[in-house]
Amino acid sequence: MDVTQLKMLHNAKVISEINKGFSVDRKYQVDETYLVRVFPIDLLQEREQEFKIIQALDSQTPFVPKAYDFGFIEREGYMIISYLRGEDAEIGMTRLSHSEQLKAGFSAGGILREVHKIPLAIPKMNWLDFQTVKFERKVKELKELEITAFF
Repeated sequence: MDVTQLKMLHNAKVISEINKGFSVDRKYQVDETYLVRVFPIDLLQEREQEFKIIQALDSQTPFVPKAYDFGFIEREGYMIISYLRGEDAEIGMTRLSHSEQLKAGFSAGGILREVHKIPLAIPKMNWLDFQTVKFERKVKELKELEITAFF
């Protein structure tokens, strides 16, 4: 999918691919405004639930992006959320002393604790089902790469 096809992005000036993270999603920063995630259509249900959670949380805390659009084009799904500026923790944490790293981690944990207290009217996904789908997807990817997994 060419993300410039998305109606919200027709006037975008700069679209940069983000090659970080562990998900199978392709991620793009659009100007300084949006983050676009493009994912395989078989993840549509999983990503839709994630999008709904982001929607529910974005008015509750400044630490969650605003959710703008969700859909699919050309057998790929996409979501558009606000781009939250900041420094990659993998890099930023190395600049901090051990004491500062501890404080940063403690602060992040406190924020997560508060986020997890927010009641959401969204059905919870069965953990085993979620992990099984994820495992099967990873095995399929390994087979496509002709890598044998011994498990």
